[in-house]
Amino acid sequence: MAPKRKLVFITNREHGASNVHLAVSYEILVNHPDVEIHFVSFPSLEKHVRAVSDQARKQVPAKANFIPIIFHSLPGTPITEAIEARFKTAFYKTMMHPPGFSGALQSYKLMGNFATGWPGEMHLQIYAATAGFIKDINPLLVVLDPVFVPGVEACRDLKTKPVMLSPNAMKDILAQQQPRGQMLWKYPAIASGFQYPLPLYLIPVNIYLIFRLILSLVLSKSLSAKNAYMKKNGHNPAIPFTAPANDDTVTWLVPSLPEIDLPLAFIPKNAIPCGPIIMEFAPVADIDAELASWLARRPTVLINLGTLYKFDEDAAKLMLEAIEYLLEKIKDVQVLWKLSAEREEDAWVGEMRKLDRGDGRIRIEKWISADIAAVLASDTVVLAVHHGGASSYHEAICAGKPHIILPMWVDLYDFATRVEYLGIGLWPTKASAPSWNPTELGAAMVRIVEDSEESRAMRRRAEELKELCRKNQDLLVQQLKALIANPEAFSSQGTEIIQLSRQAAVALEGPFETIQRLAYSALPLVTARVAQEHNVFQTLIANKDKPTSVAILAGKTKISPVILDILLDYLSTQYMVEEVSPQHYKATKLSNVLVAPLFIDGVLHFHDNCLPAFNALNYSLAHPTDSRTPFEIGHNSPADFYTYLESHPVQGGAFHRFMEAQFASLPTWLDVLPFDSEYAASTTSESPIFVDVGGGNGQQCVALQKRYPALQGRIILQDRPAVLEKAITPDSVERMPYDYLTEQPVKGARAYYFRQIFHNNNDETCHRILAAHLPALSPSSVILIDDKVLPDEKPATGSVEYTAGLSLAMLSMFNALERREGQWRKLLADAGLEIREIKHFTDFGDSVIVAGRKM
Repeated sequence: MAPKRKLVFITNREHGASNVHLAVSYEILVNHPDVEIHFVSFPSLEKHVRAVSDQARKQVPAKANFIPIIFHSLPGTPITEAIEARFKTAFYKTMMHPPGFSGALQSYKLMGNFATGWPGEMHLQIYAATAGFIKDINPLLVVLDPVFVPGVEACRDLKTKPVMLSPNAMKDILAQQQPRGQMLWKYPAIASGFQYPLPLYLIPVNIYLIFRLILSLVLSKSLSAKNAYMKKNGHNPAIPFTAPANDDTVTWLVPSLPEIDLPLAFIPKNAIPCGPIIMEFAPVADIDAELASWLARRPTVLINLGTLYKFDEDAAKLMLEAIEYLLEKIKDVQVLWKLSAEREEDAWVGEMRKLDRGDGRIRIEKWISADIAAVLASDTVVLAVHHGGASSYHEAICAGKPHIILPMWVDLYDFATRVEYLGIGLWPTKASAPSWNPTELGAAMVRIVEDSEESRAMRRRAEELKELCRKNQDLLVQQLKALIANPEAFSSQGTEIIQLSRQAAVALEGPFETIQRLAYSALPLVTARVAQEHNVFQTLIANKDKPTSVAILAGKTKISPVILDILLDYLSTQYMVEEVSPQHYKATKLSNVLVAPLFIDGVLHFHDNCLPAFNALNYSLAHPTDSRTPFEIGHNSPADFYTYLESHPVQGGAFHRFMEAQFASLPTWLDVLPFDSEYAASTTSESPIFVDVGGGNGQQCVALQKRYPALQGRIILQDRPAVLEKAITPDSVERMPYDYLTEQPVKGARAYYFRQIFHNNNDETCHRILAAHLPALSPSSVILIDDKVLPDEKPATGSVEYTAGLSLAMLSMFNALERREGQWRKLLADAGLEIREIKHFTDFGDSVIVAGRKM
């Protein structure tokens, strides 16, 4: 039984950081129940992790071996609680500051304290626990919150390359990698709330702020003291907020898209824009039917300032004034307000939540049981008023709702800038943040809710971004399904798609899947041979689309039902047959392909002739003094390949038919070389014009005569007597027994033609062949070599599997190879010949080399 693939998510406990980890773990649980998921965080996150497992369990088939997420508790406290302990005040109060130059500087003075995070002793405990969990779990992959510094350090010290998963926007992660120092002059400094694009007069101020931010971290006394403590205890501290986005060996999953962020000039390959990552949610009606009924009554404004911010009485009264302003101006609108209070026991809290205007148009809740994303997705919600957190921003984006942002600290101001730049919302508190002026806020809500050209434009743009995100989330799967349904539509990119899909499959598979793929790599060929030999495909095709039972197939094929069931089970994994229902199968497109004569011969040839040679390749390379080819070793035969075929007519017939048929529909050397004008001018009936050396059944002689029926001169087919007996040439073609390692008896011919001779031989034998022909060459003679000429430089997409595999086949069958252009030039030059031209006639390197004596 295959061992479980293990993934571990390591994240801070705060919802802003952990929500994306929870959402991704849910998707993996539902779609890949064979993956064992571990979660490393602080105890207060465990109930949320358990809720994800419970929700996923409902989506997984009952027969599946479902394993809930395994939670591992870290010692210490979440980082926000650690900062609260240091400042002895609520985290959000410590963080709050106004926007602008002075407000940004105010936040920077505390940035070192925020970066310090946990006290040194607690940090080391968290680090040790994290590293221990990673070692004990031994996961295939670590998914890491890049702000969780102990996790960054643990992965670094364990030499584990994590996948970074952050809720932050693309600009926040990738600004440092933008060219020409754009992070200094193009993007607003964090916490400033400057507009985008930056006006010229703000660029010097912006640059100054960024350097002040860097200095605040470098000169932080609390951070320096903590680092000194950790170094004293033998620990190498990582620099906070500097997880290696510029390390291209570390993949970043970015829950954003270029279209929903500030413009970026450069997105590195290791950063994958996934689009917003939102936890799958149930409709509001499934969770709270009464709330769903209330929402359906009229257009609704949702106010939710996140989980960190807590209202005091003054702030709540200002919000209520803004709501009253909206409700007075627009009669057919209602407001759902999630009010989290600083002190729930205060009398004003209960009184305000019970507020009733008499028309039921305001609803104030401590907690909303349905997901906020589900509420936003309700058709009647027309506006999201939020604080500008990454999760709130992305939830509103996915719901296609305009925003009003009330930012209060650091990166929240960036999201306020985003919505105004993108034309999907307003930031009405520029002059009053981190608080709000109720008249300005109320007026802004009216501007978006009322029917005006401005509000329609915002709603239209928000819907466009929603649709963009929806398409992006399903894009790859949809495209793959479309390709399967209509492959012809993608034919122009077929080669690249095949290569990329194979790369993707390898990238996604785990180590055990890799060894399975390698261990069973011969089985497609072996099972296809069995199915062809025993008429499995033919029987299924005869029944057309009607499923055929294993019992009926067993009677037709004379294979026992037990063995046949095993065979068909494997064939279905390779799409050679389709299992319609248990023990009932039907033919597929591939079934029909595999009964064509070309593919019957091809499978037989590669299975019977080549597979033993492939299996002997390692032995041959390990015993260089053994002069036999891998083919001779694998078949335990003293005869070379062609001699062997003479005594094995079934395999020989399949090989010759396959070679002839596979090239029948492809271009040939005659399509690129004007033989009549270049090599057959001024000849007589006695002039030898074409000598097909080792020409087999004479197919090329026939093709030449068919192309140029008026040719004057002798056309000669040379090969071993046993081969010539099976030639298909007319009487006008001379048949001459000949061994191409002996001197060529036909002197002065216009062209000596070698088709796929040299790739069957090593350089030493090739030199002997060429030396045997040099005496026959006249000044007007050429040697035509019809063979593969591979480029010296591999294409940007990498080697083509067909040509790379063919080179190994030549090595296994003949101790030879497919040659690159440089190798051809050296081979012929060493033999006293020069290449006059090379003409390619297929995309797989098939070419004709025109060579003559060195001048």
